[in-house]
Amino acid sequence: MLPNTFGYYVFIRPSIWCLRAVAPASLVYCTVRLLGYSVIPLPLEIVAFVEAAFYLFASLPRQHILNKSRPRSLERTRQERRRLFDRCFRSVLDLESVLITWFKGRPLDDVRADNIKDFFAWALFYKTRGSHEDEDELNEYLHEIEAIVGRTFPPGRGPHHAAQVSTDPLHLQHKPFSFYVVSTLNTSDLEIFATSLWLQLSQVV
Repeated sequence: MLPNTFGYYVFIRPSIWCLRAVAPASLVYCTVRLLGYSVIPLPLEIVAFVEAAFYLFASLPRQHILNKSRPRSLERTRQERRRLFDRCFRSVLDLESVLITWFKGRPLDDVRADNIKDFFAWALFYKTRGSHEDEDELNEYLHEIEAIVGRTFPPGRGPHHAAQVSTDPLHLQHKPFSFYVVSTLNTSDLEIFATSLWLQLSQVV
């Protein structure tokens, strides 16, 4: 486990910034190099071109493919959705804490009724928002949740949306190719490196 100290935080944040700077710095240098300027030794040039190629042809396409992918929806009857609702929410001891977690730490005072219904539209209907045909059923779930947590959510839709993890866009943090190399050297496990690299590239093919 990583130590939770201020000194470690001061160390790790610049380290993360340096890792994130590898790809843009490599792209900038490759552009400069293609214009005919060479200002770093050949081994570093090779590293810059490898990093730029890895970012352009593996990392960016992978993020694009993952953002376009959507889970296969599962059609449920209203009775099946009701049973799922009962199993998930009536057995929770502290439902308010669970909802706060799904709403990314926002207090429930900031959440409106339509935001709650959007959450159930995703959880039970595989939709980002409920349709007109779903309104009665979603209202039914909303009223039951209000009864359980002991509050009434204001009408309308506010700016705070629940996490919809299968449909929210991904914001992947690119890791440079050298990061995987260093990780492999530290673990002395070439198989881990090969597997990680293969998973990166297989998303593109």
